[in-house]
Amino acid sequence: MTTGVLPYRTFKDDVLWNTGFFECSSNDLTIQQGTSSGNHDGAGMSMGNLQYNFGAANRLNELWNYMLDNYEQDCIDSFGTNTTEYQTWKTAVRSTIQADKINFGASITDPNNDHAVIEPYKSAFATLGNKPNHIAKYKAMADSYYFPPAETLFLQMSCTSRLAYASLFDCYINKGRYYPINLICADFDRIDADTTIDAAEKERQKIYQINERANSEENAVNDTSTATFAPRRNAMRDQGGDYYGLAYVPSNFDMNQEPAMSQKAPSTGLNFGPNTINAVYAGTNKLSDIYFGSTKLGSGVIQTTIATAPKTQFRINGGSYAGIGTASSITLNVGQPLWIDVQENPTGTLVACRTYYTIDGTTPTTSSALYTEALTFDASCTLKTLTVSLSGVAEAVKTLTVNVAAPPVTTINPTEIVQNSIPITVTLTTSEAGAQIYYKLGNSATQYTYTAPFQVSQDSAGVTSTQITVTYWSVGANVTETAKTITYDTSGALPAAATLTATAGNNQVNLSWTAAANVTSYTVYRSTAAGTLGTWIGTSQYLTKTTTSLVDTGVTAGTTYYYTVYTNNYQTHSTSNQASATPTAAPSKASYRFLKIQGYGTATDTTSRIIEFEAISAGVNRMTGATILSSDAPNNTGTAAQIKDGTKTTTSNSYPLWWSAVPNANIVVDLGASYAIDQMNYFSYSVSGDQRANRFKILGSNTNNGTDWVSVWDMSANTTVQPILPSGYNITF
Repeated sequence: MTTGVLPYRTFKDDVLWNTGFFECSSNDLTIQQGTSSGNHDGAGMSMGNLQYNFGAANRLNELWNYMLDNYEQDCIDSFGTNTTEYQTWKTAVRSTIQADKINFGASITDPNNDHAVIEPYKSAFATLGNKPNHIAKYKAMADSYYFPPAETLFLQMSCTSRLAYASLFDCYINKGRYYPINLICADFDRIDADTTIDAAEKERQKIYQINERANSEENAVNDTSTATFAPRRNAMRDQGGDYYGLAYVPSNFDMNQEPAMSQKAPSTGLNFGPNTINAVYAGTNKLSDIYFGSTKLGSGVIQTTIATAPKTQFRINGGSYAGIGTASSITLNVGQPLWIDVQENPTGTLVACRTYYTIDGTTPTTSSALYTEALTFDASCTLKTLTVSLSGVAEAVKTLTVNVAAPPVTTINPTEIVQNSIPITVTLTTSEAGAQIYYKLGNSATQYTYTAPFQVSQDSAGVTSTQITVTYWSVGANVTETAKTITYDTSGALPAAATLTATAGNNQVNLSWTAAANVTSYTVYRSTAAGTLGTWIGTSQYLTKTTTSLVDTGVTAGTTYYYTVYTNNYQTHSTSNQASATPTAAPSKASYRFLKIQGYGTATDTTSRIIEFEAISAGVNRMTGATILSSDAPNNTGTAAQIKDGTKTTTSNSYPLWWSAVPNANIVVDLGASYAIDQMNYFSYSVSGDQRANRFKILGSNTNNGTDWVSVWDMSANTTVQPILPSGYNITF
């Protein structure tokens, strides 16, 4: 690694070599100069350490036509015996139609790797790229097209090093532009003003900011190259690092913090005869400052002055480099960024500058707010900007009317924090017609779309306490409202007590209770001693708040049981009355061939609805093979045969119903033989939100002569609601 200022040609060759590492993924200069790439970017093909191509600038066309015009023998020699391929290449290069060149590049692109070309072209281009005449023209074009913007910008700014220059150059090659110059100048001002760090650290930070601004401002534009170029900028930003598996080491290319150009090398003010002494060392340590008494010798870094004014544009599109053009007003959403980009001025120069601004309509000066990041606005305003070059030349003040679209406003009802009853019915409205309202509950991340008033309680998803938080906001046509929250305190929503009824049955007790207000669950307790709570029963200690009945089959006939229901919420519970019942033993088994099913529901009571009936003997449902001998005509289009079809559907007319005088239905069934009945199951209409107490009676006979019918199962006065389908009433013999 060298020190001091290199000859400028040598330094520029190192800069090309440095950028070639990223363009060609190689440290080897010979490989870089001969590297060709296929049509991966739609530009046909690319060549060399700057990857000239057939794209918009068409640099490769200029390079290769120059070689054919002046050094065709170099071209012929590079292709060797592949004369056909040489003629194909030459025809494409000589064509005056750019599409012909791009199509040629596409035709020789490796089908398995669009960053490569096929043989023999790959080898021919590798040879041609290292011909001295080709190298000389390649560098001359770089000197004309790519070094001037980086050099001009570098000389205006306070950075001094080879790495800073190489970063500006590589950014320009990388993207073809460098718009955040005013932001970089503001960064440099901050760094230079820091008295706690030395010159080397300041230069390191400047190198960092050049590349970091390229990441955040240039690469941040949402095009397909964003993710591709970030590792490149990061490697130069950090002065070394990984680049797609390759180690970027700046010293490999003689890149360091030594001065890039003589104009950036501070003078010591000392001469040895006619020669200026640029640096003095104590051993291997370079002396940064030399004093004569209390007077510092020499001068600081010289920054080039530019006589032309900078040029800027306003931009609001994060996905494009295009500005707003000549528009004098724009409409933004709250928080939407606006950028002030530096452009090449009419002379094609990028001018290092600072931008100052006001938002109150006053004319900005160099004492106004300094532009250091993209601007955002909370309210409409008049934006005025003043951009001044580091040489003191100012662009005319620019004025932009910024209209900030107001977000929709969502209101919630109820607004009272304390709510002493649950569930709470919440209504949301928005001030903007067509805006969509969204909400979340409690600590849940689930987002709901609001379509109608909704209920929320202590047991809603995401809520597990008496404190119920609702987060809500609207998304308008232009602006999204900031989310708002309200937390309802329902600690005063005390659960009401339920009224419990216990009805004895055969080896079971049927329990039902009234629905209570302010509950999230019910707990049913059973005891064998009056006045005591006992233990909870059922499928869960906390039955759902829609459950209002339970069949307790874990009982012994002849024992009296005492039941209590807790009505619960997250604050407390209330206690029902205690109800008792003594279950009876199941009746003895009897054998029957004929069964009669009678309904005891009327139009003014509970309509007789028979969805399914089962008679179990020896584990077989004998109704499946039974014959319906007779029945009353149903009051709908259902049929008596549907009570034995094996389905328990509740859709209209999928089962028979009667509302005539009781007993009705009177369905007579022939089981085909006399069977000892072990169990009967009766299924009527009972669904969630509409549980019903159904009344019926089952009779048995072995003759069907009309005189020997006996009552087998009497539920004609039943008041216990049937469990929700597919459960039903049942009796075991």
